[in-house]
Amino acid sequence: MNDNMMIEINGQKIPVAKVKHWRFAPHEFMPFRSALETAQWSAFLALRKAWDTLDASILTPYLSDNFSYGSYWVNEQNLNLTGYLDYLPKKFDTIRRTASKPELSLSVLYEGLAPQDFCYALEMTQGDVRTLLTVSFDGGQIQSLYMTDPQIFTYERTFAKGGILDENGEPRVFKHRCETDEIGKPMTTRQQVAFAVECVVALFKEAGSNVSGIFKSCYKEFPNIITKTGDDTFYHRIDVSTPANDCAISAVEIAEFSAAAEMHDAWAMVMPVSLFCTETNGGMPLCGGSFFMKVLEARPLGETNL
Repeated sequence: MNDNMMIEINGQKIPVAKVKHWRFAPHEFMPFRSALETAQWSAFLALRKAWDTLDASILTPYLSDNFSYGSYWVNEQNLNLTGYLDYLPKKFDTIRRTASKPELSLSVLYEGLAPQDFCYALEMTQGDVRTLLTVSFDGGQIQSLYMTDPQIFTYERTFAKGGILDENGEPRVFKHRCETDEIGKPMTTRQQVAFAVECVVALFKEAGSNVSGIFKSCYKEFPNIITKTGDDTFYHRIDVSTPANDCAISAVEIAEFSAAAEMHDAWAMVMPVSLFCTETNGGMPLCGGSFFMKVLEARPLGETNL
């Protein structure tokens, strides 16, 4: 989010820097941890699939009875459920007829000029035009959708967190590549970090993220992956040695890493990664092995209350 830009509120143009910024905590949401979070995540993925296939019927079962839809650019009253179910199929028909389907990217929200309980959104890109479709829930059903200006959020194109699945919904297998004489040997910490970085970079690129830097270093004061979304830059530190929702980076390393990111006007993020070696049933990771991978949501370093 560019603090130097102007935003219009109640007819007055105000610098973004002077508007209250809301900080979000996306790392607190864990798909599949609870029945509610599973229902919300399933509804969000149904939203993406509906837009990807231009099939409104996919989304219909996930909308609540008190659903509403609005847009930042439309001054008319929000659509209720009946109005939206009439509007969306026509919208999709127009997109098909004009061959104007937008590029879709799952995005995670870190900061914005409005409160947001659900910290994921659907970014839509068509040429130079970008929009964000934000979501709110009533229990496990979608209560509202709002099409808004992405410039009022700090967000990042990302991928589905938790256990990484393939297109069939099965655990995705990541194969470690190494020299022939190393196959079957225990992986060093450096090798685990390098492998995790390779896998996460591949996931970011599949999600359409702009990866501008890749570093396989184990030095925790430096980033492993640098990504860019809009005007925002993110320094990601991959941590493969930590339990869920935690990181083993010391206070000194946090300070050094955060300072390096700040020098480049970037967000300093830590992303815990768990590697499950299939050859050892989750035991010692082996060179040349096949792995399932769990990636938790990136969280800003040095921030405890977002």
